[in-house]
Amino acid sequence: MKEKHYVTAAEKLRNSILGMMDGIISTVGVISGVSGATSNIFIVFIAGIAAALAEAVSMFFSAYISSKTEEEVFEREKMQEEEYVKKTPKVERKEIYDIYKTKGFKGRELEMIVNRITSDKKLWIKTMLIEELGIMPRIYSPLKEAVLVFAGSAIGGLIPLIPFLVGLVPQFQFSVVISILVLFSIGVYKSSITQKGLLRSGLESMIAGILAIVIAYYIGVFFSMIFNIPRV
Repeated sequence: MKEKHYVTAAEKLRNSILGMMDGIISTVGVISGVSGATSNIFIVFIAGIAAALAEAVSMFFSAYISSKTEEEVFEREKMQEEEYVKKTPKVERKEIYDIYKTKGFKGRELEMIVNRITSDKKLWIKTMLIEELGIMPRIYSPLKEAVLVFAGSAIGGLIPLIPFLVGLVPQFQFSVVISILVLFSIGVYKSSITQKGLLRSGLESMIAGILAIVIAYYIGVFFSMIFNIPRV
C-alpha cells in the first residue's frame, strides 16, 4: 500500500487557512465594531469592504516579505556551509560523524554513512543544513506563498460581506452567523489533514471569530457612548 504524506498539503493548507481565517475575522471584527457604534448599514458595509481589501493587501506583503527573509537566511546559511566544507572539510566531516553517532549508528555502518554523505558535496551541505542547523528549503517560492495567503484573505474577507451584497436582512446578524459557520467549517476541513477531532478543530476556529466579534462590538458600543455617536 502506498504511504500518504501530508507535508506539502499541510503547507498549502496553512497558507490558505491563515489567509482565509484572517480575512474573515478581520472583516467581521470591523463590521462588528462599526455596528456597535452605528446602525447605518451603508457605513458598516463601506468599513467592511475597506477592511477586507486592506487586510488582503497587507497579508500579501507580510507573507511575501516573511517568506523572502526565510529564503534569504537559508541561502546565506547554505553559502556559509559551502565555505566551511571547502576550507575545513575535516571539521565538517567530524560534525557529520558526531550527528549520526548520536542517532545510534556506530562502527562500520557509521563510517559507511559518513563516507556516503561526504562523497557528495550537495548532499553533505544539505545534511548539515537540516541536521545541524535545523533549517529546510522552502516548499513554495515567496511569491507563490504570498499569492496563496492573499487569495485566502480576499475570499475570507468577502464572506462577512455576503449579507450586504445580496440583501439579507438584518445584515449584521447574518454576517455574524455566516462568519461563525464558515470558521467552524474551516476548522472541520483542517482536521481532515491534521487528523485532529472534528469538533475540537471546528470549535477552535469558531471561538477565535466569536471573541473578535464580541470584543469589537462592545468597543464600538463603548465609543459610541463616550462620544455620543448617533445610532442612525
